[in-house]
Amino acid sequence: MKIQAFPMKRAVIGAAIFTSLTLAGCATEGSFSAADGGTGSASRGTDVSSGGRSTGPSGVTSGDSTGEGSTATVSPALQTLDSTAGGTGSLLSTSGNLVSSVGDAVAAVAIPGMDSGVTSGLGGVLQNTGSALGALGDSTAGGLGQMGAAADPVGTTLSGVPPAVQSLGAAVSSAGTTVSSLDSGALSVLQPATDPAGALVQRVGDTVSSLGTRMGDGMNSGVVTQITRTSSTVITPIAETVVATTQDAGAATGTGQPVSGLLGQVGLAVEGVGGSIATSNTPVVSETGNLIGAAGTAVGGLGGIVSTPGGGSGPGALGGLTGGGLGSGSIGGVLAPVLGAVGGLTAGSTGGGLLAPAAPVVAGLTGSATGGTGGALAPV
Repeated sequence: MKIQAFPMKRAVIGAAIFTSLTLAGCATEGSFSAADGGTGSASRGTDVSSGGRSTGPSGVTSGDSTGEGSTATVSPALQTLDSTAGGTGSLLSTSGNLVSSVGDAVAAVAIPGMDSGVTSGLGGVLQNTGSALGALGDSTAGGLGQMGAAADPVGTTLSGVPPAVQSLGAAVSSAGTTVSSLDSGALSVLQPATDPAGALVQRVGDTVSSLGTRMGDGMNSGVVTQITRTSSTVITPIAETVVATTQDAGAATGTGQPVSGLLGQVGLAVEGVGGSIATSNTPVVSETGNLIGAAGTAVGGLGGIVSTPGGGSGPGALGGLTGGGLGSGSIGGVLAPVLGAVGGLTAGSTGGGLLAPAAPVVAGLTGSATGGTGGALAPV
């Protein structure tokens, strides 16, 4: 019996070794299959069976069948959409900064014989309104402004709504503070009316803020996320097709490049004005310059709707309007008087220009831009 056992043991051991080698081979093959195209698939959330190539918007590729990621390319139409929406978002954000800056200045003002809650409340209304605009601007720039790359541009854009609603609620509450504070000094006779009215307005503001909080919680739910992602996959190609159609129409009619060139020139001119004002380093004034500059950027970005980006920057048929450029010595055409007037208004930072007489007034309000502490708005 012992002599017969040895062949049986050898057979069992041999079968075990064969099985182990087979399983090891399968595991090795499986690991290579996962690696093949795995990088591209993970980056866009697609299945390995798709070969690792993303199934995102047209013109965007985030991986190939070898699993090596490639540089994302965005179609000209999506570039235009990103530029236009990004410019709109920047315009909203800079508007919010300006409104908030004005609110800071108002909140710091002290009116003799009146409770400080009046001005602080008014300032709070402006500050919180500015925050709402900023939230919408940031989400728009990060969502629709990244249509060619963002996985869920619609969801990212809508994510700015809840904080904007919260800020608007806070603005209403600040208005309630102002109403409640009107019963000081000579207006103390109004106390029986202002106190309950102010409290009511504050409660309304708190309710609106609470609504914004609940909206934020809802935006984070899986159902809403799925809806926004689905909406993004539907909206992105449609918007891309529409813009591509307008670009093709502009190229076919020959009007796309001239119009784009004109908008680009005007946008650069407006940006230049805004940049000159922004360098004042003066509260409110600097934010105004930033807003003007953002408006110029937005205007310049509109040219891509009728002309493919990179299709040429010459003035084309409308070159006579701008004289072919905005550089030194090149300004001419119909817009030359406008651009010249702008130069006369700003005239650099060393003095001169039509706005020069306003410099002492601004300095008196804010103090010296080089470190002075005087001025009515110095506390700001």
